[in-house]
Amino acid sequence: MKRVIIILSILLFWSNTSLAYRTSIYYKHTRSSGETQDIRVRINISDSFQGNEQSKLTSAFKIIADEVGEFYRAERNGSSQFRRCLNKYATKDIHPVQYANDNRSKAQRISNLMSSMVMMFGIHKNKSFRAMINYFTQPRKPGGEIVTGNAPVYTSEWPKTKIFINMNDQAVRDQNNSTREISGTIFHEIMHNLGWRHPTGYPGSFIKEAGLCIARNNADRPAGFGLTGDSGYKFLD
Repeated sequence: MKRVIIILSILLFWSNTSLAYRTSIYYKHTRSSGETQDIRVRINISDSFQGNEQSKLTSAFKIIADEVGEFYRAERNGSSQFRRCLNKYATKDIHPVQYANDNRSKAQRISNLMSSMVMMFGIHKNKSFRAMINYFTQPRKPGGEIVTGNAPVYTSEWPKTKIFINMNDQAVRDQNNSTREISGTIFHEIMHNLGWRHPTGYPGSFIKEAGLCIARNNADRPAGFGLTGDSGYKFLD
C-alpha cells in the first residue's frame, strides 16, 4: 500500500511539473557608470509550445529586458527613447485601476511603470521575479484578425502582483509576427498584470502605445499607421 501511494505521488508530481518548463535568460546590462552587470531573467513557458515557439518567446522576453535595461541607464542622461516614444504617442488612459483618480502626470506614470519593470526584470539586482507564460490556441478570425495574447488585470500594488500572461501559439508561430512584435504584446500583457485595463479606443492609449513602442523599437509610426481599421494595432490583444 505504501509503495502504491509513493508511486501515485511521483506520478502526480510529474504530471504537475510537466505542464511547464523553467528557463532563464542571461545577459549583460551596462550601467550608466560603465559597469557591466550580469542579469538573469527567469520565466516559466508552458511546454505546450513547440521548440521554435519557445525560442521566439524567450527572445521576445530578452528584447523587453534589454529595453528595460536601456531605460534604466538612459534615464540618467535624459536620452530614453522609450520615454520619447510614449510622450509622443500616448495621450489617454494613463492610470492603472489602483490609481484611477490620482493626479500623477504621464511622465510620473512612465517612471512608475518602468520602475516596476526594473523590479520585475531584476535590473536593480542579479535575479528577476519569475514570469509565467501560459498557452492557448486560437485561429485567425474570418476577417484575418488574431488574438496574440491576454492577461488578467491585477489590482494589488507591485510587488504583490504576479507576472502571468497567456500567449496564442497560432500568433507566436506566425512568421508575419516578428519577435519584436511578440515582445510588444508581452509588454502589453505585463501592463495588464500591473493594473492597466483596455481603453474604449486603442489609438493613443497608454497600454497600447507602450507595447507598440517596444514592438517598433521606439521608432516613429509609419505613415498612415492605425488610421485605417486600426491596422497598426492588430497584433496585440
